[in-house]
Amino acid sequence: MGSIDSLVVVVPVRGKGQILTESLSSLSAAVRQCSQASLLLVDNNEPHHLEPALYRFADEARILRSTASAVGGVRNDGVRACSSRATHLVFVDCDCVVHPSFCVDVMNAFEASHASIVGCRVISPADGHWTERASDALHRSAGDGPRNFLNSGCLAVRADVFAEVGGFSESLPANEDYDFCARVRAHGGTIWQFESLQAVHLGNPKSISGFMKRLSWHGRGAVGADGRIDFSSMLIATLLNFGVVVAGFTQAIRFALLGQWMLAVLTVLGSLFGIPLAFWCLRVMQFRRFINPFPSVALMQLTFVARQFGFLMRLIELHRANRIVKDLGKRAV
Repeated sequence: MGSIDSLVVVVPVRGKGQILTESLSSLSAAVRQCSQASLLLVDNNEPHHLEPALYRFADEARILRSTASAVGGVRNDGVRACSSRATHLVFVDCDCVVHPSFCVDVMNAFEASHASIVGCRVISPADGHWTERASDALHRSAGDGPRNFLNSGCLAVRADVFAEVGGFSESLPANEDYDFCARVRAHGGTIWQFESLQAVHLGNPKSISGFMKRLSWHGRGAVGADGRIDFSSMLIATLLNFGVVVAGFTQAIRFALLGQWMLAVLTVLGSLFGIPLAFWCLRVMQFRRFINPFPSVALMQLTFVARQFGFLMRLIELHRANRIVKDLGKRAV
């Protein structure tokens, strides 16, 4: 691995208000402690919208605009604006708060691991909503070591690796970080998590409805603009859960029509909580620690429902768009 001549922190910015101020204040403090680091803020707000909190940092960071429709494109626009001397790129979301030594810790992590990507799965605030805490317990593997995936909310990558894989996908509306990490691994790259790079994610939803809206957005990210479906393990589990629930409710109706109400109720409960309970068991064995099953199982069923809805809505959107294109083509002929 080459020396770190220049480390550029790229932050895609869209709204956030007070949270943005907290996030950029922490990043500015981290950059000031590292002579090789610089801060690049990519304004992705609507042309008529001015986010005052962003431009308060004009003296401490370079600010540029991006009209990209997907966050992957926003990050790529930031990278294209970086100096060619940038050897390492750091991506932090504008609703995350980092430690003052963050940039120095990134440099140390690269030196210690010689990895292609270093970072840390973001964590929720200590006083977060129960869905935040349950999500951390179920999805966050603590400790330092190799990983298959890291959130792009706190991810650093060697610039040559970023260029080699073509950056982030600009067609995926979500899950672009999962896709990026998969392509880096396919090119022989390695990914390491370091707890010293921990970032607190302040922008998580604070309600069940907000949580489901966000997960629905992630469900949409499984389908690219070209209609290509990324059959990740989460999408497969989501589709499997959907099939089990539909089959279970169908069988429950048959039991009910025969007057077998107890079997009908047990079938409904089994179909609703079977896959989420299996997921909980898998996580307990994988992480080798106790995880409260009640919020975890409820969270996973909400996750499956939200992702399934987003996935189906995305397919319907693309189908309608393709039909409109075909109709216009026929009229032109």
